Amino acid sequence: MNFIDFQNLMSDVPSGMITSALYDSIKYLIKSSKTKDELVKRIENTLHLHNVSVNANSMITLLASKGFIIIEGSQIKSNLNITMGSSNEGEFIFGNNSKSETSKTTIDAGSNAFIKMSGNAKIEQHSDGSIRMYT
Repeated sequence: MNFIDFQNLMSDVPSGMITSALYDSIKYLIKSSKTKDELVKRIENTLHLHNVSVNANSMITLLASKGFIIIEGSQIKSNLNITMGSSNEGEFIFGNNSKSETSKTTIDAGSNAFIKMSGNAKIEQHSDGSIRMYT
């Protein structure tokens, strides 16, 4: 796949800060994909939460294992624990007016702010009031 194909793919993605964050990820996918079909399959594995409210009584786990999870303009709330992260083949992007909140912790990413995780990175918000970040 060449750069023109890449630009055509990007034209279908909504503009804004999340697009900028995805640019490097998709660029990496283009370089590491052996065929166009492989690239399309990898990009199609996307979960995009936009202006969504997610609530759970005990635990929320959002892990991008093969593909992308993008959260923007959304509220994630759990009384006890929230885990957000990625694996070697996934990428997780959280931000642009999003909030992740437990009864004792808050991660608030304002306008045009985001957290980008790739590899085996993760953030855990625990019921004891602690927030742990791993790479």
